[in-house]
Amino acid sequence: MRRFSNILSFLAVALFLLCAGSVTKADGTDPVVGLGGGGTCAGTTTFSENSLTQAFSGLQTGCINDFQNLTGVTLDTLVVNVTSPFTGQITCALGPHSPLNSATPNGSSPTSCTFFDATLLFSIGPQQIYSLTADTNFGPTVDFVLAQTVVPEPASLLLLGTGLAALAANRKKLKAASI
Repeated sequence: MRRFSNILSFLAVALFLLCAGSVTKADGTDPVVGLGGGGTCAGTTTFSENSLTQAFSGLQTGCINDFQNLTGVTLDTLVVNVTSPFTGQITCALGPHSPLNSATPNGSSPTSCTFFDATLLFSIGPQQIYSLTADTNFGPTVDFVLAQTVVPEPASLLLLGTGLAALAANRKKLKAASI
């Protein structure tokens, strides 16, 4: 039981550090990708996002591009991979009315930002419109590949946890019977 308590304590500290460390600061030369709401790009329409991984090219920079989640699932994580060439370190930022509450550069790829909801309370629902911005340090236009991760609903996690607890209890019972 003590080991379980230690594991839970470790996970709580790790989650806190992950949330606290996800705040990034931009300097004047770093290209910024932002997530928020309320598109402002002149002459553009809302981009339809139909699959969990989809490429978009020729997005305007210096304004807000709208995307609509037409995947049919609630999205808790959004990975924006910039496929256009650029210089500098990418910076990830949350704008006003962002559907997700954490932003961090993707450690495994210097060209991508990961936006996620650490609390699983604020997500991008089906049919919901969200916005992405890219500053002009990328050039006049930018190309993105959006990749999303779907997190199981809490009821599925409870069912999985109950099954694992039952397996552990059964193993303990069989071990006690063999002694």
